[in-house]
Amino acid sequence: MEFDKYNGPVFLTTPDGKKIVPILPVERDFLIGATLCTRTQFPLIVCYAITVHKSQSITEDMIVTDLSCRDFQTGLSYVAVSRVKTLEGLMLDAPFDRNHLIYASPPDGMKMKMRDQQLRRRQVLTRNPYKTDHGSA
Repeated sequence: MEFDKYNGPVFLTTPDGKKIVPILPVERDFLIGATLCTRTQFPLIVCYAITVHKSQSITEDMIVTDLSCRDFQTGLSYVAVSRVKTLEGLMLDAPFDRNHLIYASPPDGMKMKMRDQQLRRRQVLTRNPYKTDHGSA
């Protein structure tokens, strides 16, 4: 686990330069009525991870996302970064190549959609479906 703003003592440093800091349990004593209670817990903040698809329609105050891999479907990066309310709440977890966001040729899903749109444009009605051909008597 990496802590971006941690600047305290380091337990050890790995050969590749990662700083290791143990997370030790914290123990607190407190009273409930006349009963002495002890709570032991790790000082961590609960968070969660979800896929970009599941994040649609969710808005968060803060998110961490990784755009370093090319989208396998058009628009996933946009969906990921647009889940956050403000730019200050967005953290990009890894450097990314801007060219991964730009496609020289459309991905397969987009090509299918474009073909479908072309086919729909070619479909022409030969008669007005709303006009009735009832003869008058």
